[in-house]
Amino acid sequence: MADITPQTINVLKTVGLTMSGAMAGAIFSFSYGVIPVVLEVESTTFLTQQWYSAYKIGKTLMPKIVLVPTLIYAYLGYASHNAASQSLNPGATSHAVPYGAAALLTIGIVPWTIIAMKSTNSKLESRTLKKVEKGQFGGKEADHEDVVGLVRTWTTLNYGRASLPFVGTLIAAWTALQ
Repeated sequence: MADITPQTINVLKTVGLTMSGAMAGAIFSFSYGVIPVVLEVESTTFLTQQWYSAYKIGKTLMPKIVLVPTLIYAYLGYASHNAASQSLNPGATSHAVPYGAAALLTIGIVPWTIIAMKSTNSKLESRTLKKVEKGQFGGKEADHEDVVGLVRTWTTLNYGRASLPFVGTLIAAWTALQ
């Protein structure tokens, strides 16, 4: 493997921090900015459709974005460990553990979504798709409170999801400053 310059390492740190921080902010903004506005509507059909539209954006975009900062943090940990182990300086330290933690926390949105959010996502998604299939755009909305409860649960779980790359970003930033 060719030697990576300090400038390249700094670019990687900058890209990793920027992407994981922006990703955490984007995920957080769904719970803080989008969903409260959606919850103001009285139509269950409109509520589920708007939630589903926001959900599809995150479902499509985040798994792709999360790979870049995760791989960068993993590489930075690897490079730091290699540099420390090959150093003639006995005081050289490896930052493999904090960068590894940042990588795991950042990619943690994937298992969090699958494990913690799957039930709520499935219930909301099936309600949305059933209403679209049946052509229900208005009419009887008896399950509105149930849907609102599910969306509120989703919002809380999504805050937890946003916290993973946020904490990963904080750890990576602290490590980059060492």
